[in-house]
Parts: sequence; C-alpha cells; structure tokens
Amino acid sequence: MPEVVNLGEEFAGKVGFVRMNVDHPESRTGVQKYGVRATPTFVILDANGNVLTSVAGYPGYDQFEQALSQLLGES
Repeated sequence: MPEVVNLGEEFAGKVGFVRMNVDHPESRTGVQKYGVRATPTFVILDANGNVLTSVAGYPGYDQFEQALSQLLGES
C-alpha cells in the first residue's frame, strides 16, 4: 500500500513499520499474538513491545497520520 510506505518515510526514525504476510505459516505466532482477524490490521506497539492499539482496516492517510502524531505527542 503506497500510502503506508509514505507514512513510513514521514515518520522515519520515530516509528518502525513491519509488514507480515498472514498467509505464511511462519506468521501464525504473530497473527495469534496480536489477534489479527482481518487484513489489513495495524497493531501499534510502544517501545517495549506492548500493544497500544489495534486497528482493522485502513483508516486513510490523514487519520493514520494524525493518530501517529498524537501517540508521539506531536499534536
């Protein structure tokens, strides 16, 4: 999804984006751990790996950008 790539570039050094192919067997542990039930699902973790929030579906660039900024204390 090109918009997510753009968000990754915009927040480089502040937020890390990891993509997981939920169809691969080696992803099963992550799918279960983070409760992925739909694709795409975005799981936001803190620096210690604790889940802050999880969003099924893509809320759109502007909403995602705003949410990340709020989590980072930038707005």
